[in-house]
Amino acid sequence: MNSEILQNIRIVMVQTWHPGNIGAAARAMKTMGLNDLVLVNPVDYPHAEADSLAAGALDVLQQAKVVSSVEEAIADCQLVLATSARTRSHPWPIKEAREAAPQIVSEAQQGKVAILFGPERMGLHNDHLRQAHFHVDIPGNPEYGVLNVSNAVQLVCYELFMTQRESYESPEESYPQVNELNLFYQHLEDTLDKIGFLFKAHPGQAMLRLKRLFNRARPEKTELNMLRGMLSTIDKLDTSTQAQPDTNTTTKTETAMTDNRTIELAKALIEKESVTPDDAQCQDLMADILKPIGFNIEIMEFEDVVNMWARKGTEKTASMFCRPYRCGSNRP
Repeated sequence: MNSEILQNIRIVMVQTWHPGNIGAAARAMKTMGLNDLVLVNPVDYPHAEADSLAAGALDVLQQAKVVSSVEEAIADCQLVLATSARTRSHPWPIKEAREAAPQIVSEAQQGKVAILFGPERMGLHNDHLRQAHFHVDIPGNPEYGVLNVSNAVQLVCYELFMTQRESYESPEESYPQVNELNLFYQHLEDTLDKIGFLFKAHPGQAMLRLKRLFNRARPEKTELNMLRGMLSTIDKLDTSTQAQPDTNTTTKTETAMTDNRTIELAKALIEKESVTPDDAQCQDLMADILKPIGFNIEIMEFEDVVNMWARKGTEKTASMFCRPYRCGSNRP
C-alpha cells in the first residue's frame, strides 16, 4: 500500500445530517488507507453515534477538520472532484469512479486532491458542484441508484485503494491550487467588466462558461501566470486609454477585421486535432490579437497558449473569450 499517495486524498463531507454517516465514512476511509477527512458545516457533530460507528477508526474521526465552507476545505488542493448522479443546466465533465481513480492517484503523488460528498437528502448544491474540475458518478441500478453517503465514500475509497496498488507516474506538469485559480477567475472577471465585455444583467453566465472552459483545459502554473500577465497588461492599457481617450486610433473597420480574425483563430484552435507553434496561420492570428494590447509573443509563450486552447473547449466559449480588447470601446 502506498500510504503517501492515499494520505494526499481528502474526503470532504458537506453538511452531513446524520452523525452516524460521518463515523461510518471514517471507518470506510481507514479500511482503504485514507485518513484526511474534512467536514463542512455538519448538522450534528461531534456525536456519540459518530464515535460508535467509526469503531476502530476513531483516530480518523478525532483528527477530522471542521470548516465553514467548501472553499476553505479545498483551498490547498490542485484537483477537486464532486460526486453527483444528477444532470444540471450547465453540466460539468463527468467520469465514473473507476475511470477517475487513475487520475486521482496520479495527481495525489504531486499534491492534495479533494473529493466532495453532499448531504444525504439532496446531494451537493450547484454552487458546490461548480467548484470541482469534474464530477464523479458511481454507476448502479438505473431504476434506483441512490446510495447512502457513507456507502458512496466506501466505494470511491475502494477504487482508489485498488488503483494505487498499480504503478502510476507522477505528472510532469505543476498545477495551481484552487485558491490560485480563484484569484485568476476574480482577476479575469474584473478585467472583462472594466472593458465592457460582461453583460451587466447576467455577468455570471459568461464567467460560468469560462470557468468550465478552464477547468477542462487544466492550465498549468506557468500558463496561469502567463494569462494573469495578459490580464495585467490589459488593465494597464485600459487605465491609460481612459485618461487619454483622444489617442485611440482604432477604427470601426479595423475593429471588425480584428473581431473576424479572432473568431477565425478560435475556430482554428478548436477544430484542429493538434496545433503547434509551426502553424503559421494560427501564430499570425494570435500575434494580431495580442500585439495591439502590448503583449509581446515569444515562441514558448505562444506554444503554451496554443497547447492549452487546443486541449478542449467549445467554439462558442473560445470565441467569446478571445474577443479582442478594444481601446476605449464598450460592448455593443
